[in-house]
Amino acid sequence: MILDSRESIERLAEERSRAVPLENFLEVGIDVDPLAHNPIFGYVPPGKAVRPGSESTILPSTPPSRMGGVYLHFPFCSYSCTYCYFLKRIQPQEEFVNRYVELLVQEIKTVSSWARGVEVDTVYFGGGTPTYLSRDQLARIGDLVSSSFRLAPDYEWTVEASPETLGAEKAKTLAALGVNRISLGVQTWTEAVLGALARKHSPEQARGAVEAILASGVKRHNVDLIHGIPGQILDDVWIDLQQIARLGIRAVTWYQLYQPSETPLKREMRRKKKSARESLLFRSFISEAMTRMDFVDRRHVFYCRDVKDNNYYQLKRQQGNNFLGLGLGSAGFLEGFHYSNHADVSGYADSIRSCGWGIAKWARLTPEESTRRRILLGITTTPGVPLSLLAEVSSPIRDELDRRIARFVKAGLLEANGSSLRLTGLAQWYADGVADALMAGLDEDSRFRRRSKRRPGLA
Repeated sequence: MILDSRESIERLAEERSRAVPLENFLEVGIDVDPLAHNPIFGYVPPGKAVRPGSESTILPSTPPSRMGGVYLHFPFCSYSCTYCYFLKRIQPQEEFVNRYVELLVQEIKTVSSWARGVEVDTVYFGGGTPTYLSRDQLARIGDLVSSSFRLAPDYEWTVEASPETLGAEKAKTLAALGVNRISLGVQTWTEAVLGALARKHSPEQARGAVEAILASGVKRHNVDLIHGIPGQILDDVWIDLQQIARLGIRAVTWYQLYQPSETPLKREMRRKKKSARESLLFRSFISEAMTRMDFVDRRHVFYCRDVKDNNYYQLKRQQGNNFLGLGLGSAGFLEGFHYSNHADVSGYADSIRSCGWGIAKWARLTPEESTRRRILLGITTTPGVPLSLLAEVSSPIRDELDRRIARFVKAGLLEANGSSLRLTGLAQWYADGVADALMAGLDEDSRFRRRSKRRPGLA
């Protein structure tokens, strides 16, 4: 049992982390420094962005027959975490929340009118903290979503939550709406590490929130945890592992802390920096322990007891499906169009009043640019990308891409498996970095992410 086998887990983790040839990553231009990590997003390429005259400027006259997902952003939080760079407002006044809900309701109505009859695979309430809203506000928006969009028979509907904003009654409200997955932002059960993150919930509140989800009728759940925090040690990770075992948690997203923007915690990370080898030890320790608890390892970030517990919203987004982004600062992709909503409240409100959409900028992609975008996003997934998709890239970009693929295969980072190209088990530790290095300069999206100007290294 996991709770009494730490010594063997740690020994195997040390052996495994020492055996990883990080030099292979450096050889092909991947920076393994934890501070250099940048996730693959797929937002509007800044060099191509223009401002729309109206929503009809970007929308296809006919909506696609299927939508990978609908994302709704809720920019409210009870407090500000030291690591957070997401768009939010701390303890907003009731008037602001009510006003935002009205704007979002109008946008949902406008978008669903255009997308009438389109089947939607996933719905995702993100933030911020969606469960900052009252039960009545969540019910109002949830009812509107379920009545406005045609959800697929096997739909996944996720709501992000924080322990101090989710109790038994609110969890039951979400279940009654048809929400079938809650993603709970615990981050850690260790009080000292919670303090470093400026999280205000207690370990007891986190346990209570998990129990509320399990008792609510919501079929699936996920707990977010973080490693790589300044001052965090393996003892802290072990406490988190014990909680996973005791509470019967079925899915965990265990992020390495990354800070693409300047935050209070990023400055602390520079002072108490973990080396690439130390970070790798944490990853190895977590992976070995989760495997012993019978979790399926999905890309060394997401672990689930059963494939049915997988995060299908994230998978469909990475596979390049059509997505609608609603709410402040959200982003979407529709049949060759990237778009981003206004990130400022006044701009968003003006846009909603004028056309019913919150769109601030958009970019039209050619069919080949769309193909390269699908490769960039898809190579980070466990299934990888179809070899047939690579054939759609034309020369001279295809020639350069083939050369890079050959180098990555030789370095043991990519493999052709049947009809797809995918990351090896080794490369899955650094999936985003591999994708970034593979497509750098070949895809506009890769230029969106901040890139380290120093020489990659193991420090």
